[in-house]
Amino acid sequence: MLSLAAPKKLKIFLLPVLLFFMMGSHSFGEDQGPKKEIGFDEKIGESIPLDLRFLDEHGQTVSLKQLFDKPVLFCLVYYRCPGLCSPLLKGVADVVDHLDMEPDKDFKIVTISFDPKESYITASEKKNNYLASMKKQIPGDSWRFLVGDSATISQITDAVGFRYLPQGNDFMHGAAIMAVSPEGKIARYL
Repeated sequence: MLSLAAPKKLKIFLLPVLLFFMMGSHSFGEDQGPKKEIGFDEKIGESIPLDLRFLDEHGQTVSLKQLFDKPVLFCLVYYRCPGLCSPLLKGVADVVDHLDMEPDKDFKIVTISFDPKESYITASEKKNNYLASMKKQIPGDSWRFLVGDSATISQITDAVGFRYLPQGNDFMHGAAIMAVSPEGKIARYL
């Protein structure tokens, strides 16, 4: 299990990254459009449904339960995102490069696309790009990239309190990384 120091290390690295990209991205203020429809309703202490099944980057069906045997850094993105998602994933890769903890041994990373139109082929391409960009060589199974159908995506986004809106072929959305226990309990949002 992650020690108390581990989330602090992650927070120290990830908070500036998230703030930088959130400040440079769309801002939805009172006079700029939807505010309550986009963001996160933090559900710390609640559990995500580990029985949900997705396609992994190899086109194989996997349940979250199969992937959650260690603490997990969990994020929802869409792989074609022109804004927040790529910098968020780059931030995850950079943090992992600097951590003393080892992916697969101490924790895992699970990334799920919330766009039901994206395929496992796109997930595989994104995974390969991020792993290749890292200085640290990590086991392939330590960072999983998943896709799913609209019903399954709706269940996972509801479980973590993630609210987003379609906008043409893209989405208006926020960004966060969640620390989740092996039992699926949400411990922290960054």
